[in-house]
Amino acid sequence: MAALLPQRARVGRLSPLAAAALAAAAAAHAAVPQAPPPDPAEVRALARAGAPGLALRLALRSAPAPEPDPGAWAVWEGLRLELLAAAGRWEALLARTARLPEAAGTELRRHALTLRARALLARGRPAEARALLRRLIWSGEAPPPAGALARWRRLVVECYAAEGRREAAVVALRRLRQDLGPGDALARTATARLLLALGRPAEAHELLEGVEGDEAAVWRLLAALRAGAAPPAAVRKRAAALAAREGLAPRLRAAAWRVAAEAAARAGDAAGRIRALEAAVAAAPPLGTARARAEGADPFGRPVLAALWAAWEDAAAREANARGLLVGDDAAWLALAREGEAAPALRRALLAWLVRHAGAQAVRAAAAEALAVALAALPGGEGLLGAVFLDPARFPDPARLPAAVRYRAAGAALAAGRVRLASRVLAGLDRPPPGVDATDWRLRRARVLVLGGRPREGAEALRALLAGEGPWPASRYDRLMQVVFDLQAAGGHREALAVLAAAGPRVPDARRARERWYWMADSWRGLGEHVQAARLYLRSALAAAGGLDPWGRSARYRAAESLAAAGLREDAARQYRALLAVTKDPARRALLAQALARLGAAAAEAP
Repeated sequence: MAALLPQRARVGRLSPLAAAALAAAAAAHAAVPQAPPPDPAEVRALARAGAPGLALRLALRSAPAPEPDPGAWAVWEGLRLELLAAAGRWEALLARTARLPEAAGTELRRHALTLRARALLARGRPAEARALLRRLIWSGEAPPPAGALARWRRLVVECYAAEGRREAAVVALRRLRQDLGPGDALARTATARLLLALGRPAEAHELLEGVEGDEAAVWRLLAALRAGAAPPAAVRKRAAALAAREGLAPRLRAAAWRVAAEAAARAGDAAGRIRALEAAVAAAPPLGTARARAEGADPFGRPVLAALWAAWEDAAAREANARGLLVGDDAAWLALAREGEAAPALRRALLAWLVRHAGAQAVRAAAAEALAVALAALPGGEGLLGAVFLDPARFPDPARLPAAVRYRAAGAALAAGRVRLASRVLAGLDRPPPGVDATDWRLRRARVLVLGGRPREGAEALRALLAGEGPWPASRYDRLMQVVFDLQAAGGHREALAVLAAAGPRVPDARRARERWYWMADSWRGLGEHVQAARLYLRSALAAAGGLDPWGRSARYRAAESLAAAGLREDAARQYRALLAVTKDPARRALLAQALARLGAAAAEAP
């Protein structure tokens, strides 16, 4: 999937002639032919094909003015607003809907103002959103499209809830339920979620009767538990079974575990409550959230990490009291947590309490190390460990964590795509952890430096590693190339060339030598118009059904590179995932997975 240039056995540095030739070739290669302007159908197809960021950029750049064709402009404007809302770009959406041209007809105006109300609510301006929704509901214009009135009234309820006006929200909910009638499943589920957040579980349970779907199943269980319609033991069993269902969305898996945790708490099972909350964090760890989403009122009332810490500390206090331990007797607490007869979940609770409250720094450090080991051993433990120890509300300075915990937490941050965070966690840790190959560790550290915004330091670390003669093992050289790719993606083409020149003696085989020349040429040439390039690659790929034939795979790969260089990293990641789904060769799968990891890291750190 990558182009190859003629092999060179060994390179010390580029000669002026070679450099000029490479630069000239780059200039020729960077020229992108002008493409015909896109149409809305193509833009929608790009969004469906896993490139919504590219679709949005094309929609913002290529659309007619309101005059002389207001109908064509209205189609484009509606598409632009939909894409902005899907991307969570609320401020841009607010700016775009602040004043609509006269060309906006009734349908587009309603659509735009509905999205504007959503944006106002998401940006913490519920009173303004409610005033706008009132205008929509009572405008007196032509009847709204099917389902629009229910959507507006549901947003009104969310506005009241966000303002803390509970009784007004309940009144608005009654009117909404009248409008819904039998209603569709999505509307009834969303309304039931609001009812649960407002403390009205019996109404939520009634509303969800007969509604199918995973999300309805989660909220129906929570409503049954809170309304007393089912015993805690039965709810807990069904919630755990739902959470274990294959293919369930991570958000819903986490919610199902939270229902199980609440049921365990009502049953007085402290260990079960802890296990379920730990599973909830592992299912959808906050550490991996790249962009906060506007989900409406929260039926659980507090973030899952706060709930887990509360469960740990409550259970630790009860366990210590039951065994006659005194606050301040840190050694006895630590001994019980490490070697006592308590259930493993309760021992983790004791460790968590010591991490936060032990009087001696040595005890806090020992408890943190033991808790990190215990969490890492659980299913989904890496994400759970990272979420716990990289929670800024409880550990604002990662440098104060024990080194052993920092190594583990940095790995979790990298896996979640939080590369800048991993860079901060590793700051000052120059030595590899025990039992890890020093060269491989320094390669990884160099990569963290590059992705963490310090490409020059990363390149210097790589050049120091490359000093000497003789080829490296292929696996180590491939890890070096990951860092080179990161340098190029970060725009550090000068640094990448220096590293590639120093890597000459370390190239393990002819294929990688050819690839090395290709990447050197790529750094010299720079990059051209990436949006148009990516668009044309995807157009080529999608010419065949599915766009995943051999030609389409190569085109998607090229498109992913251009998307990443254009800053559309989430789109690029979707292309890599599509290729992973159909690629069987392990080496290519590894390259795609590495590229996906880099792109996911960069996207998570983007402002």
